[in-house]
Amino acid sequence: MSSPQMAAGPLFDRDAARARTIGPAAARRMQAEERGWVPWTAPEREDFFAAIARHRRASWRITYACVFAIAVLTLVVAVLLSPLLICLLGLLVDIVNVIVPMPDVLGGFGRYIDPLFDEKTFTYTRLVRAAALAAIPGLLVMGVIVLALNRALKRSPLFDASELPGRAPASAVLAEQRLINVVEEMALAASIPPPNVRIIPGGINAAVFGRDEAHTTILAGEGLLTTLSRAEMQGAVAHLIGSIAGGDMPIGLRAAVTFAVFGLLARLGGVLGSRNEFYNVARLIRTLLWPTRAGAAKLIHDVADPFRPAEQDEAQTNSSNQRDRQANKNQLTWREWAMMPLMGPVAMSGFVSGIVSNSLLEPLVSFAWRRRKYMADAAAVRLTRDPDTLAAALHEIIEKGSTGLQGWTLHMAIAGGGPARGGLLGGGVVSIFPPTTRRYKALGRLGATLQPIARERPVFSRATMVLMGALSALVAGLMTFAVVLLIWLSFALSGLFTIMPAALLHALLRWVGH
Repeated sequence: MSSPQMAAGPLFDRDAARARTIGPAAARRMQAEERGWVPWTAPEREDFFAAIARHRRASWRITYACVFAIAVLTLVVAVLLSPLLICLLGLLVDIVNVIVPMPDVLGGFGRYIDPLFDEKTFTYTRLVRAAALAAIPGLLVMGVIVLALNRALKRSPLFDASELPGRAPASAVLAEQRLINVVEEMALAASIPPPNVRIIPGGINAAVFGRDEAHTTILAGEGLLTTLSRAEMQGAVAHLIGSIAGGDMPIGLRAAVTFAVFGLLARLGGVLGSRNEFYNVARLIRTLLWPTRAGAAKLIHDVADPFRPAEQDEAQTNSSNQRDRQANKNQLTWREWAMMPLMGPVAMSGFVSGIVSNSLLEPLVSFAWRRRKYMADAAAVRLTRDPDTLAAALHEIIEKGSTGLQGWTLHMAIAGGGPARGGLLGGGVVSIFPPTTRRYKALGRLGATLQPIARERPVFSRATMVLMGALSALVAGLMTFAVVLLIWLSFALSGLFTIMPAALLHALLRWVGH
């Protein structure tokens, strides 16, 4: 199969002049002849309906892998949290038992799992049943956290349009009025409500954010309005509209909530290492209970990189922490002793959540999001019926600088460079945007003749690919082994610092009570 050859340089001004003289279609054919592009033949071409369906299937295959990984991680975290939650539930019942007779929850659960520690009565069936029973409190707690995060994130600037950044387009400015007309035109073609439009200073890029088709906003940089022609603006806006119509808004919300859950657990795991981290987590929990827009923005910032220290550590309490370390250099304070029961269930489960989320979930979601970018490109071709409009817009955005957008909007931008820092999506080491050459090649299969980017992906030899695959498998094996060790360490710490003190307190309360 032949592939389009890349041009040796960017678009020239004479090409624009030629397009005004003889028309864009004839100008593109002349450009193709001059630059030696090999056009796709009829059997090699792909219609946009087939492209949309193909990318949707690929996206869902990766999504299923994400769902499986999330389900396994959720179950593991729920089991790791079970010693703390069961002990808290049993001790609460014991406290009530001091006043009125109550069943012995901890004693009953201990008798249920006691056969697991006897070789004669141990069975894997009993082990699975005990793990499932122990995971119920953890699953209920994580369900409550998911609902609270979903409510809080809807108040964040990532999904809420109540306090819009930027300004409304001015009807007296021709370029801004043209943007409004193009947005309404593409929304009508896609049969969705026209999104709100806001203009932000600088930047040659645009992004869309919201939580569903009825609550969306397009952020367009001022540089985009003066750089793109009307046809190129149609291609750029069609990509955003195609993303909305394709369901990226609710999918983005679900993905953000998932990352926020494990990011919050990782933050909770850090409360033992820093007093300021404890105060920071307390503020995050307060945001979950009473969400505000500012609090939700802070929540996104903190859980997007859960292993980053709290910002106020050095700014506000560095001197006091230093005094505390000098005064208690060789001894633990009462705060560390009070938090010892959290060492196994909370600290280890949070650390496992952060490691697995950063190393597995984020790359999987990034690859899935790349497919959705391809799908939005194919939808743009469907709306405009001219793949060159989007190809030309991509050239202008990528070559002249895709800047001017805040980090939390980058995953929904038309194009971007590296990882989208500052947001819950695309903040990992894998970029959420497809490689530029592949994106142009996909548009070429849809009929685009305009391919001005001259950067090719490096070609690796077969031996290099085999070596990279072997190293990746080795890293994956080591990561799995490390996670298993962390799980066993969590159970050991839970038994020592959580279950044993709870058992002593349980015996005392039962002796005092009924």
